[in-house]
Amino acid sequence: MRGWYPTHRITNGQPVEEAKKELSRQMRHAPTPSETLAWSLLRGRQILGLKFRRQQVILGFIVDFFCAEEKLVLEIDGSCHDPLAAKVSDDERTAVLAQMDLRVVRIRNEELSKEQLEKVLGDVTGRRTSAGNGSPSPCRERGLGGEVVPERGPEVEAVKSDDPPSQRGDSPTGEPADPRGAAPPARVGRWRWGMR
Repeated sequence: MRGWYPTHRITNGQPVEEAKKELSRQMRHAPTPSETLAWSLLRGRQILGLKFRRQQVILGFIVDFFCAEEKLVLEIDGSCHDPLAAKVSDDERTAVLAQMDLRVVRIRNEELSKEQLEKVLGDVTGRRTSAGNGSPSPCRERGLGGEVVPERGPEVEAVKSDDPPSQRGDSPTGEPADPRGAAPPARVGRWRWGMR
């Protein structure tokens, strides 16, 4: 009975008890030192371009990190996972998550590093870094909302000369406002969602 639970429901619309939500929230606000290190390496798609969520509730379990795109669960294990009872519990949890077609990867606290994460996650997902910079593509940069956008190149479209300079974003002398010929960027002010 593999794949019986749609993966998109894990991050959006999954029925979760209020107590689990609160516990997950508390765990996000008070992470272990290893989880803090892992999050500093994973956040913002720094490792292989993968987007991770932390302390995600999945079928009543709270996993350390979850990548929906790759159906991947990353668990950071410390010494509390060493006793036999904890190992049995971890194995049962992994079996339940595997029934959802999720891959569970476990990394020990002492093995946690950027290089180790790139190696282990690269082996599991088949992704590799290029140019050794931790990004799957060296010619990409982050947009204003954090999305990956292609780098601008010299192939920018020419501005139509039929339009008045004010509509093209040109200066009153007729020169393009941007030397690459692109329109000026949208105004980014101090306004943020929910703030006035």
